[in-house]
Amino acid sequence: MDNTTHQVRLAQWAQIIEECNRRPEGMTAKQWLKDNDISEKAYYYWQRRVRKEVLNKCTVPSVSAKNEITFAEISNTYTSKQDCSCQSDTLSDSFNADAIIKCGDSVIALSNSISDAMLSKILEVVTHAR
Repeated sequence: MDNTTHQVRLAQWAQIIEECNRRPEGMTAKQWLKDNDISEKAYYYWQRRVRKEVLNKCTVPSVSAKNEITFAEISNTYTSKQDCSCQSDTLSDSFNADAIIKCGDSVIALSNSISDAMLSKILEVVTHAR
């Protein structure tokens, strides 16, 4: 499949997935797929492809082709709740972000003190987000 065909199919399936996500409350995905004459196997195949494509657009590879780790300096521009464009009632006034991850309209501010478990959970949730 050439790249143009792949992009067209990806866009079509992204729309189908979005419509399925907006199905009436109480209706299962399986029932919605049946009602719309969509193969469950094809739906979940394309759901994985769409999610993978979105994830690839949001991530930056951390290891180069030579297996060398590269770093980029990130300035700490968000030093307080007033400075941060991702204001939240739960963001402490004393919070200093050590890293900011932006993907589309989403912004995640992280501290160096974040636990490995919490970071893994955040990345897992971001991976599965629409």
